[in-house]
Amino acid sequence: SLAPKIGPQTKIIALLNGMDIHQRIRTVLDRGIVYPACVYVLSNIKEPGTVVQNGGTCRIIFGDDPQHPEAEAKEICELLGQAKIDFTYSPNHLEAIWTKYLFIASFALLTAGHNKTMGEVLYEDATRKELTAVMEEIAMLARAEGVQLPEDIVQTTLLKTAPDFPFSARTSFQRDFAAGGKDERELFGPALFSLAEKHRLAIPALRGAYARIETPKRFKKIVVLDHVDFFADGLNFGFVFFFEGKILVF
Repeated sequence: SLAPKIGPQTKIIALLNGMDIHQRIRTVLDRGIVYPACVYVLSNIKEPGTVVQNGGTCRIIFGDDPQHPEAEAKEICELLGQAKIDFTYSPNHLEAIWTKYLFIASFALLTAGHNKTMGEVLYEDATRKELTAVMEEIAMLARAEGVQLPEDIVQTTLLKTAPDFPFSARTSFQRDFAAGGKDERELFGPALFSLAEKHRLAIPALRGAYARIETPKRFKKIVVLDHVDFFADGLNFGFVFFFEGKILVF
């Protein structure tokens, strides 16, 4: 609905989760300046019109639009500065985007899949081991795409970035997943699977973590009983269930 209102000089900062959001925007929008970006913040929608910030460094990192590298970001930088928003305009924005993505994708999959807080996933031995394996595979895919992540990116994320978040924090994906509504799983699974197939790389930890959230929940059949009687005789006791005219004794 916004597309008709966007002109050649409209500036867009793509802050959605994902390592290819600016590319996704370009598939539906051929006008305007789209700055690849990421934001470090932990927040969730409490209710319509109310967003609660729970943690994070609250910093925006963005860089040049690959389609319009000549477009300056001076006005955007001035606007962010006047609003006292912490930001960095960087020529290495793809490294920053993938660094953030490595963090958010791994924690999203594991917090949702195990129903644990960020602190539990980080400090419990089993989940930390899985978390590390997932991060290493994401880093491998980033490097296959030509993004020069630091060799110690996984350990830096585990030892420096993750501990900045509250132990009891839950990821926004985890909250959406638990609510049973629309979520961002496509960004944390199929998007990575496509890259793995493109570069012919094995990603068993990622596939395993994603399979956990894709496994359908099994619900037991619930029936409405006519009524239930309880009986006791010394040490013996039981229940009599009356269902559709039949008597079942347990």
